[in-house]
Amino acid sequence: MPKPAATARPAGRAAEGPLPPAARALWAASIGLLALRALAAVLPGRYLWGLDLARDVGPVAAVLGLAVPLACHLPALGRACARLVPKSARSQRVLAISLAGGLALFMLAHPDHALFTGDASVRHGAFASVDQPEKIAAQAMRGDLLLHHDFPKWVNEHTPWSAERAGRAQGALLALLAALAGWRLAAALGARGEVAIAVAAIAACTGALALDNGYAKSSVEVACLTGIAMVGVMRAARDGTGLGTVGACVALGLLLHRSALALLPAWLVTVAHAVRAGTWKRPAAILGALAPIATLAAAGPRLVQVMGSFDREHHLSGGLVHTLGLGLAPAHLVDVAHTLCLLVPLVLLLPLLAFLPPRPPARETMALAALALPPLALLFVVLPQQGLPRDWDVFAFGGVVLAGAIAWRVAAVLGAEPRARWLAIPLALSAAWPALEFAALQTDSVRMWARAESILIGPPARDASERARGLSTMGMMHYGHGDYVRALALFERSAEAAPNPSIYAQMGMALTMMDRPQEALARYRHAVTLNPDLVIGWRGIAAAASAVGDRDAMLDAVRALERLQPDSDVLPDMRAWLEANPEPAKR
Repeated sequence: MPKPAATARPAGRAAEGPLPPAARALWAASIGLLALRALAAVLPGRYLWGLDLARDVGPVAAVLGLAVPLACHLPALGRACARLVPKSARSQRVLAISLAGGLALFMLAHPDHALFTGDASVRHGAFASVDQPEKIAAQAMRGDLLLHHDFPKWVNEHTPWSAERAGRAQGALLALLAALAGWRLAAALGARGEVAIAVAAIAACTGALALDNGYAKSSVEVACLTGIAMVGVMRAARDGTGLGTVGACVALGLLLHRSALALLPAWLVTVAHAVRAGTWKRPAAILGALAPIATLAAAGPRLVQVMGSFDREHHLSGGLVHTLGLGLAPAHLVDVAHTLCLLVPLVLLLPLLAFLPPRPPARETMALAALALPPLALLFVVLPQQGLPRDWDVFAFGGVVLAGAIAWRVAAVLGAEPRARWLAIPLALSAAWPALEFAALQTDSVRMWARAESILIGPPARDASERARGLSTMGMMHYGHGDYVRALALFERSAEAAPNPSIYAQMGMALTMMDRPQEALARYRHAVTLNPDLVIGWRGIAAAASAVGDRDAMLDAVRALERLQPDSDVLPDMRAWLEANPEPAKR
């Protein structure tokens, strides 16, 4: 019996031998990506803001985030970690479910306190308390309001939970589903063991996790549904199944957010695969083929209305040709690249993975292209009002697709060579750690605001109007937290970038709260000089005038508000002040 043992040993040595050329190239590129992140953390300015999270998180997290993945690139340590992954399918499922549960608990433990991303400042717990949410979110679909206004409001009124807690629980559930979808993607790709863990981690750990913290906007659900739909797309490309999954995800997405229209090409390709494979007659496939059609019939008019009014005004105000021109401007292209690096930690490895053997099957490539290209095109067609460093949330589902494409190629490259399977561990860590850092950063409002401010201020210098809007927004955040000194400084920097009447009124607000009414009056005066119809400016003048006893200023404010807001609730008090402070008699 010694002969079989002798045969087994060389096989074991072969599995632990040197990396083959393709895997060696991937290993080197992965280390290079870590080196680039380290460089971005110390490079002056914000030239690499999509890669420099290590400069914004705490020093321990920053060091570990670079050192742990780097250490696992050492073959001995990487193989040792790979051996810890259980071998049986059942144990691997238990591990995957445990990791998914851990991710959900991580999100529960890291609520968003910064409220900087997108519409977070108006779309968290307080959103559920407003009576007419459509006035705040004019572009929202009915499904969005049902899920993020009506349901949290009901929870707040009928359970011990607050609306904010309900929103955070929803986010944790989405993180759980994203992780489980990553595991199902690994199964659809035939990945096992440590490679399956890497596929799940790469697919699930994207920038979308930074929205799973109570952000009450349906772009969060669309990102999760996209990850689930990708499982169906890959199954359809391989054996013609999965149409039910894709159709259900697309239909739900269309009820929630208009960005889900970008998923329709992938659904059409999936239908074609099901017809070609002869699986279209199955009940699930029939439902998957019909569900998006029925949803479009029901929600289509609202989708057209929103795109024809809100989107045309806010995202296509200069016309499509003008918008495309701006979308291809060098500064915007740079922001797109950084946004993709933020959303997909391993995105810089995708060009290499695309050319490494084995060659990707044409059918799978076409299916992924149908899923990925429309969301990515939105990065060029839709110009965010507040800039990509802040308004990246609606593009999160595009990041999910790219992460899935990377996971798809990692499964193929590492699965084809047993000696390279251990490389799955450092790749999984390199994907997961930055995504978790970004999600956790939302909890630390001081660090998150400092990051946002430094990106706005530069270098490199950003567009003046974007810089002014962003600094004004952060000033209002500090104002809301009672830090009026910091708020005033940000308002002043905003005015330096692009002066406008509202920013001078905001300066007056901060100075009023700092008990400097004379200076506040001067700022309000300047605001209404720039815009005589600025109601908040005249109201501010009234408040400051009463504090300093300036009757002329009060009289001007009364006359202006009688013209602009004759039913204003403050006019009676203003007139009463004038009566109590008559003009001194002339000698």
